[in-house]
Amino acid sequence: MLQSAGAQIRFVGVTADSRCPADVLCIQLGDATVHVRVFDAGATSDYDLHTDRSQRSSFVHRDLRVELLQLQPYPFSNRVIHPSDYRATIVVSR
Repeated sequence: MLQSAGAQIRFVGVTADSRCPADVLCIQLGDATVHVRVFDAGATSDYDLHTDRSQRSSFVHRDLRVELLQLQPYPFSNRVIHPSDYRATIVVSR
């Protein structure tokens, strides 16, 4: 959880991951969806961010801009990623 300007931002988890495994040749890169929750002044707002830059990879909540920079680990065809293994790099700015 990250706290910034009175708001708390929490990485809830990855709700979808269709990124092309690093050891496979794919036609498309795919996309992963990162779910983020913002707690602010007693209210809760939910947002989805995408690793595919053609979709939404940032949002603005009040005066804060929240951007997904990276999602790790990157998939490999022979490795299962457990929900607790995911780490999102998120930048918050004004």
